[in-house]
Amino acid sequence: MKTLKRKIQNNSNKNNKKLYTIVILIYFIILLILEITILKPYLSEISIDYSAREKFNQFYTTINENLILLSYILCSKWIFIFICILIFNFSTIYKLFIFIENIFVASYIISLIQLLIQDELVYYNEKVNFPMKPCVTFFGTPSVFTTISTIGIFTLRHLYVLDGFLSKYKRFYLVSFIGCILYILLICVINLLSFLNRLDQIIFGIFLGFGIYFFMFYILDIQSEKGRQLLNFIKKKFLLHFILSFFPLVLLVMTYIVFKFSEKNIIELNNKINKCGCPDLNNTEIYFQEGKFSLILGCFLLLNYVILISLKLEYNFIFPRKDNDWMHYNFNNDAKSILEESFYSDISIGEKETRWNKTSVINSLVRFFISCLFCFGIFFFFQIYPLDTDNITFYMLYNSFLPFSIIFIFLFFIGKCLFRSLNLSNECVIILSG
Repeated sequence: MKTLKRKIQNNSNKNNKKLYTIVILIYFIILLILEITILKPYLSEISIDYSAREKFNQFYTTINENLILLSYILCSKWIFIFICILIFNFSTIYKLFIFIENIFVASYIISLIQLLIQDELVYYNEKVNFPMKPCVTFFGTPSVFTTISTIGIFTLRHLYVLDGFLSKYKRFYLVSFIGCILYILLICVINLLSFLNRLDQIIFGIFLGFGIYFFMFYILDIQSEKGRQLLNFIKKKFLLHFILSFFPLVLLVMTYIVFKFSEKNIIELNNKINKCGCPDLNNTEIYFQEGKFSLILGCFLLLNYVILISLKLEYNFIFPRKDNDWMHYNFNNDAKSILEESFYSDISIGEKETRWNKTSVINSLVRFFISCLFCFGIFFFFQIYPLDTDNITFYMLYNSFLPFSIIFIFLFFIGKCLFRSLNLSNECVIILSG
């Protein structure tokens, strides 16, 4: 009887998943059609007229540079890595993996849509010609800032309010949702007042970000409180991981080649941005050169390989294929409350148990400081000694992949080995070593 009930429940879950998949596909198609047919024609004119009317306003001229810098800061690699270090230090490795994965998937989808639509930013328009400092030259649809902000803030809410230590406080469900909406609105206002994105690009970005969030958690059914889901993923052959990232990147590169800007379009664009007091595209840093920005953004998906290799190394060599040791070292003990969450969660091997990660405030802060010092030190080094080249492959490898790869290897492998050796007692090391 129990087996029959379980089968019925599994079939029901599969049917719901199929329904959700169809719904989300329709959602993305309708969203794209709405942007092209309704949002862009009507809302773009409103945004452009507003920008053209206010461009002589001394207030906007004064705060423009600060607003653009604020947008960069709120959605920058520095903030992204800082959040990763916070999750790394005070939560579980699985939740860190989920957060990074969601940002990478969102970046890929944004870049693909940008290359397909190739929609300009507000200040490119001849009516506006607003003097921009610093200059921004990447595509505007969807808005990178609003899309990344939406997926990022809702992912954090899901990890710590819906599936985390705050899940027992039901009042946080509504409060956190309102907080997420207010944060997204703040990003929208900053982008709108800085003349970066049109209203339609911002709205499209919000709904796209929310759609990606729904897809990751409710269709792929990521369960952030259970490390076994990741364990099953890590056990799969590396060929599958390669296919999951390689084929989307082939599609991205093909899209970039097919829809690459013609010389005529580049000349027209250069004329537009020169009227705004900006240098032409050839004198702009390669990272901010229209389609090149989109290609670099989408190729961050390659960094998944670095994380997967680190996790596979740990599973196969640090804990030589001992599921129980590996699971309880990294994640919450399934037998315990999911609310007991800390640095790397509990270790529970048989009757032996240690909670080395429940360290004092001082030890946690020292660990946090070491992580920040290492990760931000890597960024500072590559910021001081960048590779100036027009070759997009070399640029990506040195200025993007290399610093991020070193940081992720530290977060997912070296850091764990280092802090384990500093915090585990001799007895626990003996237990873990078998």
